[in-house]
Amino acid sequence: MIRCMNSSNSGTVNAVSPWFGLQIMPLLIRWLRVGASELARESDGLFMYCLWVNIISFAIVIGLMIYFAWRYRRSKQAENYQVSPSHNTPMELAWSIIPLLVMVPIFFIGFHGYINKLAAPANAEEVRVVGAQWFWQATYSNGKQADDYMIVPEKSMVEGPMTQWKADTLRSGNVAETPIIYVPVGRAVRVLLTSNDVIHSFYIPGFRVKIDVFPNRYTSLNFTAEEAGMDHVVWCAEYCGQNHSE
Repeated sequence: MIRCMNSSNSGTVNAVSPWFGLQIMPLLIRWLRVGASELARESDGLFMYCLWVNIISFAIVIGLMIYFAWRYRRSKQAENYQVSPSHNTPMELAWSIIPLLVMVPIFFIGFHGYINKLAAPANAEEVRVVGAQWFWQATYSNGKQADDYMIVPEKSMVEGPMTQWKADTLRSGNVAETPIIYVPVGRAVRVLLTSNDVIHSFYIPGFRVKIDVFPNRYTSLNFTAEEAGMDHVVWCAEYCGQNHSE
């Protein structure tokens, strides 16, 4: 679990994203939880853009299919009969250029977000994380290991709705433990990752960041928390063995 804390060396958070308009779009669908950082909201905006492109494209294609099936049905074959044209330059240009113009923003914004989530700024706080079966071990930049755990009594696990955090921390027995990694608010955090055994995948849904973790190799990602006191669940998103789901 990632816990966001106030820091005297917090730096500055960018208030306005170049994709501010896309940040508003997730609010159009209530089930999409708004991201916890600027880059997360940019990812949400791109997701909504792709979703609406698919919805509109589906409606156009199915609508035209139904219209043509009715317009040129067999019972009207005599009056509708005509030789199919072999070439239509305006139509061919339209179905090539319009989809291209729709897809270019997906590539541009997606690549922009991908690079920003991998390339941390120079003043980023570094946390080294090692994946193993079946836990994450974190070491802060001052050399101290993250040794704080959240204890979850069984009663709190069964009362109320099953949340993502409850599902992540649920264990066999009466007590659940989940390690806590403390990060500063308003300052970029670079997570440098490797694995002790098999391939894992470090995934923080709240920040919309995920990257595979390999043995004998380092990968990294970065995020900037914006709100103190918030907890963000860390998942392993790569099946890594018997207790992967825990």
